[in-house]
Amino acid sequence: MRGGVNLAQILPLTVVLLVSAIPVALPSMFNISMAVGSLELSRKGVLVTRLSASEDAATMNVLCADKTGTLTKNRLSIAEIISLNGFKEDEVAIFGALASNEADKDPIDLAFLSYVKQTSNSLGEHKILEFTPFDPTTRMTQALVSLGGDEFRVYKGAVEAVLELCHSPPSERSEVERRVQTLTEKGYRVLAVARGAEGVGYTLAGIAALSDELREDSPRLVNELSELGVSVKMLTGDALPVAQEVARKLNLTGPVEKMSALRSRGDENEYAQIVEGFHSM
Repeated sequence: MRGGVNLAQILPLTVVLLVSAIPVALPSMFNISMAVGSLELSRKGVLVTRLSASEDAATMNVLCADKTGTLTKNRLSIAEIISLNGFKEDEVAIFGALASNEADKDPIDLAFLSYVKQTSNSLGEHKILEFTPFDPTTRMTQALVSLGGDEFRVYKGAVEAVLELCHSPPSERSEVERRVQTLTEKGYRVLAVARGAEGVGYTLAGIAALSDELREDSPRLVNELSELGVSVKMLTGDALPVAQEVARKLNLTGPVEKMSALRSRGDENEYAQIVEGFHSM
């Protein structure tokens, strides 16, 4: 005892105060801890939208990542053009560029416009009179073009949609589908280009193979996440062969399935086992 204060009497009271303060201070300590974690993540370039994000990430064991723009750069470039029906490769590129609008900042449109600028530097004397942006129903873009007093339309879009527009005969369809299959197996996204006029008909001018490069850090990131016990699942709306090629480059092992195929499975246990290893939907 010193100064009339008995330490043995004060110690139990101190313990009681500390114990009673824990429930009150605990939420504040959690918030402070998550704020410190979020601050540390922000210093590493991570955009934290809520405090609990760091805690959620710590318990994550599966990461579903969109292919386009997340695992890839979402900067398309034309890797190859195959001209058909007597058209030239530069004509196919110009028709595709005419059916594009730079102001929309669409990656596909920008790929055609950039290709034309690099190869011919201009669209010549073509004048775009009317432009119709991409329509999910028709799966094409189109433009009404004037050249030397003549008017015609150009279309750019999904190969199946353009083939249907051109009423392509079975022989041409088979040849185009064979070429498309070869290109998609290499990881390319393939579009078709057509030219024609209303009342006259449309002719398939050619097909273009577009590539979307992987982000430089994607393979390393997938590998690091795997080492941390996080399984990466790639989701994409692209063709199955494209998804398979990208998965191969990222060293993602396991099946690559269409979502429609997964949903057709009647057994929930079988469905879960397949999903455990899928890459693509």
